[in-house]
Amino acid sequence: MGCLLVSYGAGNRPAGREWVVGIKEVMKTCSIEGCGEKHWARELCQVHYFQNRSKQKKLGEWVNRPRRKNRLCDVVGCGDKYVARGMCRKHYSDEIRRINKEFLTARYFKDGIKCKKCGKEFGWKQMDAHHSNPNKKEHILSELVNNPALPRRPKLLAELDECEMLCARCHQNGHYDPKTTHEETYTGDGKKKGRQVDRRKDMIRKMFGEHCVTCGDWLYPKEMEFHHRNPEEKKDNLSDMFRMASKEKIIEEVSKCNIVCRNCHRVAA
Repeated sequence: MGCLLVSYGAGNRPAGREWVVGIKEVMKTCSIEGCGEKHWARELCQVHYFQNRSKQKKLGEWVNRPRRKNRLCDVVGCGDKYVARGMCRKHYSDEIRRINKEFLTARYFKDGIKCKKCGKEFGWKQMDAHHSNPNKKEHILSELVNNPALPRRPKLLAELDECEMLCARCHQNGHYDPKTTHEETYTGDGKKKGRQVDRRKDMIRKMFGEHCVTCGDWLYPKEMEFHHRNPEEKKDNLSDMFRMASKEKIIEEVSKCNIVCRNCHRVAA
């Protein structure tokens, strides 16, 4: 889920620590309440850092930390280079996703992760945020789960609040009517190519079936997706092959795949 950034003008920055996924720090201030000075070390400004260090040394509680350039991930058994919050890039990103998923679940899915349209329960990978009003879309919301400052970004949350939480299949059908044929979708000289795609998909449905092999749902031709059982055997995208390749090559490629709906494809991929 790239990094989503929001620019703030002078004097309009949120308080506290904010991080960008990876290693760049956008803003860090002293953790002492009411201080607000620039971060120096160990969550403190320079004054509070030296005050705290002096106090802990007198009590014999001060512990020197390894220098950052030689520091490794604190996760047991990892050993990769330190990036942020005691973790390497991978574990830090995983932790950000975990925290954000808990936050979003508590905010939008108190009764379970369910699609607002079909009412079925799904996993995180199968859910999308659908803009009811496309003109209000300002951000790629799929990237929010990787944004470490998500709970403190009111503009992003305000946009998210206006979206419908849909499964991937209902989201797809909300933008494109699955009942329409490719011939109806194409325009001008493309209608002939659209009829060709429709004929070839009908051929594939008769040969390989018209249900998702995972959940068993019946699929319209436009809802069919093809998951390669062995990604190394994939030669080309079938969406392109239906328009340009021969029937024989299409059949050969489909034989390497499972026909699935978009929701099940998300999980399989």
